Amino acid sequence: DLSLRDKAKRRAKEHQAAMLANFAAQQKLFAESQYESDDEALEEAQDHAEVKIECVICSQSAPASFSNPVGLVSLVQRSRLLALSKENSAQETYSSPHGA
Repeated sequence: DLSLRDKAKRRAKEHQAAMLANFAAQQKLFAESQYESDDEALEEAQDHAEVKIECVICSQSAPASFSNPVGLVSLVQRSRLLALSKENSAQETYSSPHGA
């Protein structure tokens, strides 16, 4: 009985090692494809470097480039809008059309 348990553990470890090796190979392929697409995006961004961005704070405009980056200002705050929207849609789903 102990040898069957040991064999099962060994097979499970071999299966796990094979899955991890497969996953590592997939990650490597994904990383390589992302590196290639980043190069393409960099070339495209350099081609469109003459697009001017206007600052909403100081109203100055300048072309965005890697040597002259332009930042974006944003406001992030807590909101229950999505939670309330989900609650309302759930109430509409479970309520009867006649309000009873």
